[in-house]
Amino acid sequence: MCCTFNMEKAEVMFQKNRYSRMVTRMQEDDFIGSFGGPELPSWYTNNNEPKSKSGKFKGLTLVLDAHTDVVSAGTVSEDFQGFLGLVEENSQFPLVKERSFLIQPGHVTYAAISATGIIASDAIQSVSPVTRNCYFPNEFELQVHSNYSRANCLLECSMDYARNKLEEKCIPWYFPTTDEQAKPCDPWLTKQFLNIMEQIHDETCSYCLPDCEGTVINDYHQRPISEM
Repeated sequence: MCCTFNMEKAEVMFQKNRYSRMVTRMQEDDFIGSFGGPELPSWYTNNNEPKSKSGKFKGLTLVLDAHTDVVSAGTVSEDFQGFLGLVEENSQFPLVKERSFLIQPGHVTYAAISATGIIASDAIQSVSPVTRNCYFPNEFELQVHSNYSRANCLLECSMDYARNKLEEKCIPWYFPTTDEQAKPCDPWLTKQFLNIMEQIHDETCSYCLPDCEGTVINDYHQRPISEM
């Protein structure tokens, strides 16, 4: 299970399918149950949104409860070693297995990030994607996602690879799919599915070129401070 902040709406991020409809309903329920509402706060004016600021006390602050007093240990040990954090663009599926940082229970953890914005000139669109070695969001059609990004392409590629390798065809319920008849994997098959995804060779998904535009999160600097 995961929680995400500021992710793009499902109907914008994914092509219409059972998965996108499910996420849309969940996002709507989250909005209804949140402290927000349809009316803007009195201090807000159009085109005068709060600006991002740097500093330890200017970021997102979370308090996470693992409910270890009511939840027993599970059969998949990785699920109970703490939380994994990930900072990425809001239009990409969160792949915590690739790049994430550990948030240890009972500690205060600070995570600092740096990012680089990539902007491409419209003139390079006349150059073939293979020559310029990148795709614009509308240049390569994916099966599940509405717009292309290398992260989304790699996700779909590795999912197809894992599904074809499994003897029993299934997909973990939390992965997006356009297959309306897709069978959800049980916990044991889900573990096998994820292991196969991690073993994929680079050349298998070599057609997933980098993004011509976007934001690259360069690195994480995180450290647990002290026990709470």
